[in-house]
Amino acid sequence: MENNGNIRKNSKKAAKGPNQRLRQRTAVLIILILVIGFGAAIARLGYLTVVQGSSLQEDAVGQQLKDTTIPAKRGTIYDANGKVLAESASVWQVVMAPIYFKTDEQRKAAAEGLSEILGLDYDNVYEKTTQESYYVVVKRKIEVEARDKVLELIDTLSEKYDCGNVIQLLDDYKRYYPQNDLASCVIGFTGSDEQGLEGVEYQYDSYLSGTPGRIITAKNARGTDMPFQYEQNVEAEDGNSIYLTIDETVQSICEKYMKQGIVDNNVLNRAVCVAMDVNTGAILAMVTVDGYDLNEIGRASCRERV
Repeated sequence: MENNGNIRKNSKKAAKGPNQRLRQRTAVLIILILVIGFGAAIARLGYLTVVQGSSLQEDAVGQQLKDTTIPAKRGTIYDANGKVLAESASVWQVVMAPIYFKTDEQRKAAAEGLSEILGLDYDNVYEKTTQESYYVVVKRKIEVEARDKVLELIDTLSEKYDCGNVIQLLDDYKRYYPQNDLASCVIGFTGSDEQGLEGVEYQYDSYLSGTPGRIITAKNARGTDMPFQYEQNVEAEDGNSIYLTIDETVQSICEKYMKQGIVDNNVLNRAVCVAMDVNTGAILAMVTVDGYDLNEIGRASCRERV
């Protein structure tokens, strides 16, 4: 009987031995997995906080804010007597927030109206209405007549399709040259973004261009604009004006007689005329062959023309 009891005890111990070791190994493995998992999570958190913290904060701010640029008015260029040679006049740019469209009917109505008013391709405009964006430029530098028609379209979209808030008109500026081709190679011209590309416009671009402003609007978690108290405006600073020593009357006379001189003397290559005040050294006129209308320029520079 004692032998049988000892056998049963030994068999129980033998059975408990492997099970206990298996449980211990399992517990150790689970602890090891937890340690590695928590360690990796802590390491990742530390990396995101310390290494990528600043960039992630910038991305978060970018998702929470909508930044719209306000163009600055470019400075005026005058002749020696205060006559305007180049100035910026108010125009408008048409923008929209297509993310606010709810139905395809709204998109089609907006695309049809804008393409007709602005002379744009319908398919291109419609494609813009499908973008998931709060700010899409439809066309820049539209004049008063087109602006009034866009305002009428906004009212129509609001009344019939309940989406008048999608299209907006923002202030913009367009460069004009009242004297057309007078002193064109001296004055130069600007590009589509009002940056100086030639002549005085290019040489003194940093003085004339000014500093653009900004409208910063907060967005909530759903991506819609917050109330106006969360909006911050940074006013644009207009550019500086410049007075040239060029005299519009003297310049005009020099251009007139140089054109005739080119014909009379059968000039084939190049002709240049400079008029200077001998008492002060001020340049009163500077002419290089025929000028070109700065308001209708095909972006051909004076260098190409001479």
